[in-house]
Amino acid sequence: MKIQVAIIDDHPLVRSGINAMLESDAGIEVTGLYAHFNALMVAIKANVPDVLLLDLQMADMSGAAILEVVSKQYPQLSVIILTSIDSALMVRNLMKAGAKGYVLKTTGQEEILQAIHAVYQGEIYLSKDIKDILVQSTLQHKTGMGFNTELSEREVQILQLIAAEYSSPEIAQKIHLSTRTVENYRLGLMQKLEVKNIAGLIKKAIFMGLIK
Repeated sequence: MKIQVAIIDDHPLVRSGINAMLESDAGIEVTGLYAHFNALMVAIKANVPDVLLLDLQMADMSGAAILEVVSKQYPQLSVIILTSIDSALMVRNLMKAGAKGYVLKTTGQEEILQAIHAVYQGEIYLSKDIKDILVQSTLQHKTGMGFNTELSEREVQILQLIAAEYSSPEIAQKIHLSTRTVENYRLGLMQKLEVKNIAGLIKKAIFMGLIK
């Protein structure tokens, strides 16, 4: 029996590229390609696949929120996070939330296929790059390095602008990014720092010494 795999990513080229990659494996059947959360939920209500490849930076709903819903409603569905976000804290949070695998989009075809087969067999799968990031993060904390090691220079910049009460469109204009990209950074910061809202984000930033 083939492993049934669904893909949700809001970039058409990414969806088609992953689909073509998976078609090279005779043991995998792609059951659907989805750009939006609602379309995914309608489809899996009728037919739950074995594995879901989930992007984190979605337009209509965050990947983390999709993971939470899917994990609660369909615990038998193995979710692999397939993303460009390589934060150790993000990995830990999403694995705790129910993800069975975490793979970077820069990972080669062979490892993505390995991840699918592994989680289908009930295993947890982390790509080599992610394992290296987790090891580095653990060593940094053991040597006394603080939270700042988890944040990029751009994330710190956006965090400081949020604390200065700039809106997402204002931040986007100021640092020459799209509003959507800034919103993704904002969401990523809340997930990384394990807070639920902007007030919590600012409190954590003060604690970290990033703002006064």
